[in-house]
Parts: sequence; structure tokens; C-alpha cells
Amino acid sequence: MKPAILFLLFFFFKIYLFSEDIIEVSLNGKFKNLESARDYIRKLRKTYPQKSYIIEIREGIYKLDEGIVFGRFDKNLTIRAALGERVQFIGATALDESRFRSVENKEFLSNLVDESAAQKIRVYDLFEDGVIDLGEHARHAWGPNLEPPNRIPPPRLYKENKRQTLARWPNYNESSPYMVYEHYTPEPRALRGYEIKVQSILNKTSILGEVTLEKVVDPG
Repeated sequence: MKPAILFLLFFFFKIYLFSEDIIEVSLNGKFKNLESARDYIRKLRKTYPQKSYIIEIREGIYKLDEGIVFGRFDKNLTIRAALGERVQFIGATALDESRFRSVENKEFLSNLVDESAAQKIRVYDLFEDGVIDLGEHARHAWGPNLEPPNRIPPPRLYKENKRQTLARWPNYNESSPYMVYEHYTPEPRALRGYEIKVQSILNKTSILGEVTLEKVVDPG
């Protein structure tokens, strides 16, 4: 009787190992995102460090609040979408389309160069909505990853995968469709010293964004 028991234990052990090869990620499953599946596999690797694993992602839209890091200890790992299913990762926040409204601010409308443009402008009160951390408006354009961590990066707005034009100052022009980079000074004056060198770097910058460095058309 003992040989039979040993055989059954070995058989079930093999099935267990095989079933762990593929870790499924789904919006309604045990693992709802890549991070949880990655962390689970890392725990398994403490026992089976050389084993290969597959993270299979089921159809859906997965929200990413920050980057996902995989290191050298995540070797022998395949990440794939489930066969025939569409998987999307987005780092954006969805806005309620019904909350975009026409401009009613008379002072703003009076400053438009082309009055007919008012029919094409829509505003959204992000402060009132509260779904996005507005952070602080940066006065310097040092580039990505170089601003203090409490600064919020320049916003972008997409509708059906098409990038929209946000309000900005100075006015839109073809040579600089998204942003003008200028070294900030506390008072109007010519640049001096290291500021000149910084401005020469900014002149070569091509990061797209709509937040200006001297004036915000509508902070809310």
C-alpha cells in the first residue's frame, strides 16, 4: 500500500507544478494586475528559482498609476495577452465627457483673437472634479524625472486616441504647437550667468506639453 501512496503524492505534486506555469491576470480574477502576478511569481522563485513562468493577461483595460519594474531576478518570464483577446494598459485618468462645458467667462471670451473660436472651446473643472492631483505648477522646464517629486508633469488630453489642444499662453503657433520654454526670472530682466546656459539647453528641448512657464490661462 505504501508504494501506491507515494506514487499518488508524486503525481499530485507534478500537477501542482504544471498548473503554476501560467499565471492568469484578469480584471475579475485572483490577480488583477501585472504587479500582483509578478510578486506571486517572485515568491514561487524562492523554491524554484530556475523555473519558467508565463503571465497571461485576459482582455480588458488595465490602469497603471506608475511604472512596472522587472529586474534580472524576473528571468525566464513571458508576458503575453490571452489568445485572440485585446489588452490595453493606460496611465491616464478617464474624465466624464458630460462635464465638459462651453466657456461662459466673459473676460476670457473678450480676449479671444477670433470670436468664432469660442464655439470650439470646452472647459472642465478639474479642481471641482477632484479625480486628478493637480500638484503645483512648475516654473522650470528641467525635463522628465528632474523636477521635485511633488510636481505634476505637463497634462495631455486625448479623445478616442486623438490628442487634443489645451489652452496655453502664448497663443498657438505652427512653429511651437505645444509649449514655449523660457527660463523663469522673478522679475523682467535679461538673463545672466548660468541662466543663459540653461536657456540654451531649453531652446533645444522638444518635450511636448501645454503648461507654460510664465502664465497659466486657467489654473483650475
